[in-house]
Amino acid sequence: MQRNIDTSDTYALISQSIPLLKGWAIIWIVAFHLVGNTRGYLNLSAAMTTLSQGGLKEGINTGLELVIAAGNTGVNLFLVISGFGLTASWWKHYGSKGIKTMPIKEFWTKRVFRIFPLFWFSIALSVLLYFIRPDWAPFGQEIWQQGSLSAMGALLATVTTIRNFIPEYYYFLNGAWWYIGLSLQLYLIFPI
Repeated sequence: MQRNIDTSDTYALISQSIPLLKGWAIIWIVAFHLVGNTRGYLNLSAAMTTLSQGGLKEGINTGLELVIAAGNTGVNLFLVISGFGLTASWWKHYGSKGIKTMPIKEFWTKRVFRIFPLFWFSIALSVLLYFIRPDWAPFGQEIWQQGSLSAMGALLATVTTIRNFIPEYYYFLNGAWWYIGLSLQLYLIFPI
């Protein structure tokens, strides 16, 4: 017996699950960085020793730390879920009509205006914090010390997101901003 599946119900169920899954991925990433930056990143051999020789409480704590230590997997999960959501949305609107009907310029414009204003605001805030108190902006201290020309180059590379391709500017102002450049690259190639 063949069962008919209503694709609109399936799409609705999946699209409602995507924000929850992305939220869990974000929590996993944040926990990874919070634990790593406050308690230090997990030493796997020490964790395995604790698991094999410790009591129940130590085993539970270490097991939780092992899960949190895999937090960089949350980035991969977030990217896959985001890509799935983007593809599912595209398929719902344009799938049966083909890629030629997709308004690519509108697609890119929408993404750029969604990402860049907040990104540029955070850059301006980071620069302001650096000038107020340099230790509040720990990333890129060596670039600031090289002089204003180097700092301007790093700032321009950051504002345009091309810093992802320039190793010495990669962590300038904020190490996590690599994700903005990656997102824009993925949006750029998505219609292709």
